[in-house]
Amino acid sequence: MADGLGRAKRFRHELFPEGPALVFLADTIVADLLAYEEKSGIRQRRRRPADHVAMVNTVYVITANLAHLALYAERPEEGLLLPTGHARGKQAGPHKSYGKDLRAVLEGLAAIGVLTLLEPANRRQPSAISPTEAFRLSVSDAGIFGGDVGRRNSVSRLRLSRKQKDGSRDYVPIPDSPEAFTLLCEVDQINGGLSCADITFVGNAPVDVWDRWMVRHFSHPTGVDAPSLNYGGRLYGGFWQNMRKDQRHHIRINGEPVVELDYGQVFPRLAYAMAGAVSPPEGEDLYYLPELVMEVGERHRDGIKRGFNALLWGAGRWNDEITALLPRSWPASRFRKALATRHPAIAGLLSRERISGYLLSRLESDIIVAVVLACMGQGITALPIHDAVLVPASALSCVMEIMTSTSQVVAGATLPVTHKSCPS
Repeated sequence: MADGLGRAKRFRHELFPEGPALVFLADTIVADLLAYEEKSGIRQRRRRPADHVAMVNTVYVITANLAHLALYAERPEEGLLLPTGHARGKQAGPHKSYGKDLRAVLEGLAAIGVLTLLEPANRRQPSAISPTEAFRLSVSDAGIFGGDVGRRNSVSRLRLSRKQKDGSRDYVPIPDSPEAFTLLCEVDQINGGLSCADITFVGNAPVDVWDRWMVRHFSHPTGVDAPSLNYGGRLYGGFWQNMRKDQRHHIRINGEPVVELDYGQVFPRLAYAMAGAVSPPEGEDLYYLPELVMEVGERHRDGIKRGFNALLWGAGRWNDEITALLPRSWPASRFRKALATRHPAIAGLLSRERISGYLLSRLESDIIVAVVLACMGQGITALPIHDAVLVPASALSCVMEIMTSTSQVVAGATLPVTHKSCPS
């Protein structure tokens, strides 16, 4: 994270000025930037037509992002991570439509008082930007609101990254294949349905209810080189995903309160299906580990759940989070042996050499995508959250049936569906 920012969010390349007030503000900023460049003499000649178009597009997207942050930031110190070409790791590089002039445009916008440009702590991190107080006042004075910020369909709805040995990620091109086309069409269909759905928020928090853009994120495990969409694939995006759970009860779909439906113990059950094993006993807690419970009691269930899933992802040792949840006497090696004894049918998926978690995540995401599309087919808006959906309360029974049948069709296993009221 760049120095000076308490929190930073991802820059949204799909945001664009749409309402007349925001378009006028963006045009004003373009004119001010050109005037500054001419007066200061930092440019010796005019941009070529294509470069001028790229500059205007860059200013438009940056203006939309800054306005969105000014309207919906939870804290004044929040900023936006925006790679300018040198960063490597969690953030993708500059969008190709910005041309080669991004750094100069950012420095110019900082000079005319539109944004603050914060440099990273080291060159492997992205830069960050935040709106100045003058820009925030311009947004307020112009009466700009969330509906003025539009979304463009030009940003890829599929993303593929490759995990490196040092934990960083490099983004790689999506394979040109019939499968990729099908997956893209599915995400476009979901985004199309969400864009016109009646979704509101009745709480007091600053929430952009038009922030509904979904992207499927695929991820290569270490050691997989050829671009492939076989791993990961969860849907990310949408204001409801990053919202605190105790805020979700303020969401309304078609004016109705929402309920959350999710698959119970999804990864262990999908692991049984992947292994071609007999389904686990009905009603049994798959995260129950008798040896550990007998030794230290039942208070470590959350640690058992996280440890179970970590081993499916090939963990060789616990991270700090799991270490804090499990006794010191239960390192990953001992945990793996006890888990293999408890679940011999899937013991082969717990090896460090396996990449089961990535494959299971793809299966889980395929199920949820199919659920959302099936709900749309019946006129029901479903908001995906990894292995769960938020739906109108009146659709509870119908969606439970959809989820049950979809898991059987996609995974060959009937996954139990649980109903949760959104906590207040």
